[in-house]
Amino acid sequence: MLKQERRKYPRDIVVTTIDYAFSESIHEEVHEAAKRAVTVNVSNSGLCLYLFSPVREGQEIKLYASFFPEHCKCATVRWVKKISSDLFKVGLMCKE
Repeated sequence: MLKQERRKYPRDIVVTTIDYAFSESIHEEVHEAAKRAVTVNVSNSGLCLYLFSPVREGQEIKLYASFFPEHCKCATVRWVKKISSDLFKVGLMCKE
């Protein structure tokens, strides 16, 4: 039996690197505050990516990627799965 899709928007597989900053460092210079992440997939409402720094659910992240819609430049961490000591798979929900 096929599992029914529960997502509101379809996910597009997009594998690329992007820069991000935690909300508490958004006002710092981008080149000093930015960290690197790797995207897994994106949709109109959020994205999944791999981070190399720990995050917590509810934390706000500023995304620096020109191909994201404007409403997705700031997102909230919805879930975190620790893969290893320095690798985290993270689901983000875009701010609307």
